Amino acid sequence: MRILMWWMAGMWALTGSATAAVVPSKIREVTVFTDHARVVRTAEIELDTGMNRIQLEVTAFQVDPDTVTARVFGAGELYGVQYRQVPVETAPTEKIRILEERLREMQRQLRGLTDRRAAVDKQKTFLDSFIDFAEVQVPREMQTRLPDVAALESTLSFLDRGYSQADERLQALDADIEALKREIERLERELAALQGRGAPSLKVLEILFDSHRRQKVRVEAAYQVAGARWQPLYRAAVPESAATVALTLMADIHQKSDEDWENVSLTVSNAPPATGGRLPDLDPWIVDVPRPPEPLAGRPLAVAKQTDAQMAAVPTEAAAPMAGAEAHRSLLAVHYTLAQAVTVPSRDQETLVPVFTRSLAGDFRHLTVPKRDPRAHFICRTRADTELLPGPLHVYFDGRFLGKHRIEPMRAGRVFDLNLGVNRGVLVRREKIVDRIRETFFGRIERDMVVREIAYRMVLENTTDRPVVVDVLDHVPVSRTDRIRIEDVKYAPEPTVRDDQGREGVLRWERSLVPGGKDQIEVRFTVAHTKDVNLPDF
Repeated sequence: MRILMWWMAGMWALTGSATAAVVPSKIREVTVFTDHARVVRTAEIELDTGMNRIQLEVTAFQVDPDTVTARVFGAGELYGVQYRQVPVETAPTEKIRILEERLREMQRQLRGLTDRRAAVDKQKTFLDSFIDFAEVQVPREMQTRLPDVAALESTLSFLDRGYSQADERLQALDADIEALKREIERLERELAALQGRGAPSLKVLEILFDSHRRQKVRVEAAYQVAGARWQPLYRAAVPESAATVALTLMADIHQKSDEDWENVSLTVSNAPPATGGRLPDLDPWIVDVPRPPEPLAGRPLAVAKQTDAQMAAVPTEAAAPMAGAEAHRSLLAVHYTLAQAVTVPSRDQETLVPVFTRSLAGDFRHLTVPKRDPRAHFICRTRADTELLPGPLHVYFDGRFLGKHRIEPMRAGRVFDLNLGVNRGVLVRREKIVDRIRETFFGRIERDMVVREIAYRMVLENTTDRPVVVDVLDHVPVSRTDRIRIEDVKYAPEPTVRDDQGREGVLRWERSLVPGGKDQIEVRFTVAHTKDVNLPDF
């Protein structure tokens, strides 16, 4: 590696006289990760025969120099690529002129918005003075005659409309003024950086290419920028018929890299951020009895070292292939490449981009766990046809927003319950109907034992005009010691599933209720334990 670095440095030094050209470029592809983004710029340029220095200007606040790569599509050899800040004799006056012009225009817009806000404030002041006048004039008129009811209603309606409209306009103007101020501050920072003290410079990706002939080539350079991230956001839309669920994945993108991504091919990826190249390891697991500590003097200090051969044997991470329009799982992550070009400006706001929509056919039913939550949750039991990433879920039923939940990560093919909200038309209650404690010296129970008889009843009621299916979850205690025994367990009716999903003692009933129908479930059991055992309340 050192030899390669010395060779590349030598090549840059030997080719110092090669012509350098700052080439106009455009961002074509962006891959957004959870804490950064990978940007791909492309450009076309006419090259002369021989060694050429090609420079692509970048404006991102923070570029990771170690991530810069490049490809040149043409006849010749690529000798290297690096990120540099190139000194220039004068500041980029054209960009300064454009920034100053945009700044002046935004300041004019800000003055206009401020003037409009002042006008709305005067309208509210007029309304306030009108009320002050009415507080004096109306009592005077009431001393001599009753006021006209229609006139009073008209006046109150006028005041209500006036205040409502003024408040709405003030809120909208305040939001526009705040957004404009933030953009002005950003432009002022960018302008100050260009006009700052010290030698002006350009941030460029510099590519060294030996062209075999005079030709037109296409250059593609990639680099990693900070200030960009994304997270999944789901939207579940259920029609009034409750036949299917339209599950939409949105990419919630935030990027303040200081580079606008205009009409780019956008990919979002859940690849985990790199945490360093050190692999996990284990020390020997020694089991021993305590011993007196040995004196420190004379004990050698062992230091583990890796040889060059051992380090070279560690496999390097292969680049993950790009995903297609559908979800694609590589060795390390899941990627989604959008089918259409996307524009994501650099700003302090979120950008929501639709990734895909799936129509999920499933089993619509209700789920209740009366011991924890005496409500019936409307769910869709369905199967994931693609990888689902963790993220918030907004649920809409018949076009109305029901609530916000969360989707946990799952692989394609897994059956899961999609929480669609609470159906308040299905009533559930759980009540204790038996709780008796007694001592016994007879029968199967040994002396000095305490027996406690417990019974619960769960009542279901469907007050809607549609039949419903309700899954009811409950459980009975499970003992892990012979000092506590659970006996005489009885159910009415019998549960549909015992030890639900492998959970010992967890029971599931599937109950169907007609419109206006009722149903009940009873669970009874006996707990026998020695007197010295203090059990929690049941």
